Parts: sequence; structure tokens; C-alpha cells
Amino acid sequence: MRWAPHAVNTQNEVATNADWPKQFSASSPMYAVSTRVEIYPGYYDKRHRYNPLRSEYRFIWAGSSSWGDLVETRSIQTGQTLQRIHTILVWVDSDTRRPCIPPSDIKEITQKNSDPNDYERARVELAPRPESYFEKSTYEIRWSDTDRYGHANQSVYYRMAYDVIFEASLSGYLSRLKGKLFDFRIKSGTCLMKRELHAGDNIAISVWESKNNPLLIYAQGCKGSSFVFQCSIQFSLGETFVKDSIH
Repeated sequence: MRWAPHAVNTQNEVATNADWPKQFSASSPMYAVSTRVEIYPGYYDKRHRYNPLRSEYRFIWAGSSSWGDLVETRSIQTGQTLQRIHTILVWVDSDTRRPCIPPSDIKEITQKNSDPNDYERARVELAPRPESYFEKSTYEIRWSDTDRYGHANQSVYYRMAYDVIFEASLSGYLSRLKGKLFDFRIKSGTCLMKRELHAGDNIAISVWESKNNPLLIYAQGCKGSSFVFQCSIQFSLGETFVKDSIH
């Protein structure tokens, strides 16, 4: 779940100026309902060496209460695309925390940058959980897992998914993802979110691998009988290529 968006500006990255709507503020939250991360060849090599990067943000579509954005990271020296992150968000009323109509600025900006292909890339579908899976029965949300709005966001869901996938690997449950997990690289990933998690919540996380692709691992979090989130992570032993399907 992501709130007020911002251009990336870390030690090794140069942020671009974006045309933000005036209504964007900390008091106007936006819930991210899904994310899709695509990693391109050269990402790991350039990310961990001195190589200035530029992250560009743009809106890709807008609906009645939801909208999508795209953050694309490139090498400043070569112009090579290294990473793309699609996010679908819902504009939320800060008092009721229910979906509401987004500002007109969003649709105006989106219409200028709309690309149907970006919308299709941003979509994330729920994968059915098989009857057999590895499960960590209790995973407690800590205060340090929450953001300024008091809930866990998608970066925490990805981390929890990776933690339990690591446990499943060490236990020998996964057929290909064995041994030193750090030898594997992440090619792509998705996260689909339905409910909020707050400090003190306890969830169960189940992990399984795709029947047709043993390096595609799913992790699903549930609070009691309620579905909370599902992540998919596509691993690779070699260089990363997003041309391979993650489903």
C-alpha cells in the first residue's frame, strides 16, 4: 500500500521533476492494491556499482476511484531501462478510509500519458492456492513494520513473503530453490493486496511453487479466514530477463 507518491532520490539515483496534482498531500491517502516489478538485464550489476540512475514517474490510467502509475528506472550513462514498477492504487477518503473520486488533475495528466499496454502490464491476478503448501502459522506485525499511517505497506508484504520463502527453502520443501538462496536473483514479482495489517496483527503465510515453473514461488497471507495479500516472486540462477512470463 503506497500513499503520497514521490520521485525516487537516493544516494545513487537522480530524481526527475514530476507534474504532481496539487491535491497530493500526506492527508490524502492512496491505497495501493497491487504492484508488479520487472527487472531487466544489467540491473544488479549497475545497481551495486557507481552508476547514476534516473527514476521517472508517470500516470498510466485512471478509473472512477482507482488509478495506475509507472516508475521506470534507467541508467543515466547508457539510457538502458533497468527496472519498471507498476502500481494500481485507490484514492481513499482520509476520514472514512473508503474509496472516493480522485481529483480531476489525475485524469487530465493520465490522458496525456495513457498507454493501454501499461494497463495490461499492471494487472495482477490471484493465483489459486493448492491443497498442499508450506505454512508459517504465526507472523506478527510489529510497530516497525508499519508506516506513518499505522499500517503495513507492500514493501513489508514482499519482505514477509521472502522470509517465509527462505524458510521453505531451508526446510527442503521447494524443489529447485535450494541451498544458498542468495545465489538466486529475483527476475520479477507481483503483490496483490486486499486488507490492511496493523501492529499486533497475527497472520499465517503459506508458500508454494508453480507446477509449471518451480522457480516461480507464491506466498499468501491470511488473517484468520480472511485473505490479506498474495505475492509472487520469479527467481533465476543467472541474468534477469523480464521477457519470461511470471505466470
